[in-house]
Amino acid sequence: MPKSSRASTMMQRLRKILRMENAGLLSASVGIQIVGYAISLALTPLAIAFYTPAEFGKLAVVLYVANFVGGYGGLRLEWAVINEHSRRIADLLMRFAATLLLLWGAALFAVALLAPSELYNLLAIERGQAMMAAPIAVAIGLGIFQQSWGIREQAYRDVYLSRNVVMVSRQVLQIAFGMILPSVLMLLVTELAARVLGILVIVRRLGKPLEVLPLGRFVKQAKAALLRRYGHYTKVALPSSIVDFAQSESLPVILLLTHGPEVGGAFWLVQRIFGLPVALIGTVVGDVFQGQMARQRDRSVIVKQLSQTAALLTLFAIVLLPAVAVAFWFLTQNLYNGTWALSGEIGLYLVPAICLQFIASPLSRSLIVLKCMQYKYVFDGALFLALASWLAATQVFGLSLMQSMIFLSIAQSIAYSIYIFLSFYVAKLK
Repeated sequence: MPKSSRASTMMQRLRKILRMENAGLLSASVGIQIVGYAISLALTPLAIAFYTPAEFGKLAVVLYVANFVGGYGGLRLEWAVINEHSRRIADLLMRFAATLLLLWGAALFAVALLAPSELYNLLAIERGQAMMAAPIAVAIGLGIFQQSWGIREQAYRDVYLSRNVVMVSRQVLQIAFGMILPSVLMLLVTELAARVLGILVIVRRLGKPLEVLPLGRFVKQAKAALLRRYGHYTKVALPSSIVDFAQSESLPVILLLTHGPEVGGAFWLVQRIFGLPVALIGTVVGDVFQGQMARQRDRSVIVKQLSQTAALLTLFAIVLLPAVAVAFWFLTQNLYNGTWALSGEIGLYLVPAICLQFIASPLSRSLIVLKCMQYKYVFDGALFLALASWLAATQVFGLSLMQSMIFLSIAQSIAYSIYIFLSFYVAKLK
């Protein structure tokens, strides 16, 4: 088929998809994210020029802890904020979560301060760097809950503007600090500053200030929030989310421990580059449809929305991600004197798995909306088997690094295909 015909067919398909309900909101939100992603991607070659893979490998270790505590310290009650019909109760949940996150931050700071030096030697990081995980974790968690309030209010553009501010300011600050004093500590300061800027933007746009509960009321509300009305969000979604995080985000740390900070940092950069469309564009689609499906009871309508969403995500995956992989490979091979060449090679091998993850993640919101999160454990098991088989094959057969990346890509692709199937299966259940 001539290129002009393929392009015409693709545009016709896109117009058909965008005629669905909420198309204006979805296309505008996706547009905002694409602009932010394009700016961030354009700044990436300069942002990494001042740093080494080893420095990014150490950054990955600290951010692994910060993302874990910040992402799950709120016990997944951000879903309750979105789905709760009462504005007063949703506001109470926001203040409860903010208080809880501050307590987690204080505990994390104390752990980092008192941890034995042997641990830091093993992870190849310094104590001062580890202590930065505490404020970053709090900023991550507060940002998540502010965004959940925006989704609840259907202020999607404000949510995505905030995310873009984080993404772009991170790159700009990395460049600025890199020209002055490039180091792991400056990378961590950059991350914290970008997260704070994102919070300030969304607080101002939504007019929703950050508030906390007095400790006495916090303890009293904990029983009501966690053990009664909203316990299912924590009991079901939290364990599954933690397993998912551990299996996907721990890979740079595993590679750092097995191959050194350089390989861990190279892999982490791949996750950062390709995680942007997965976490931003894919999340836009997931947020919009979760907000709508949360109030939808007709299964046929939900299945139709899922099919349309899957088509749109597939289109983005086919057009965007392979092109990014090739461009990323070209830049890393021809710039930086080969310092980042390994990242470009890894990115090419992981494209199939990244495309399927991009499609699967938003579609899996059907499990949350339809209260079928138990099916998420099937995917967790599949992904665990994928990673376990990867580690076993690498050790037993003595695979090279690139051979192990090919194996990892195939194994993860199978797991994410199962996740897509489960999303439709649950939606079709009577």
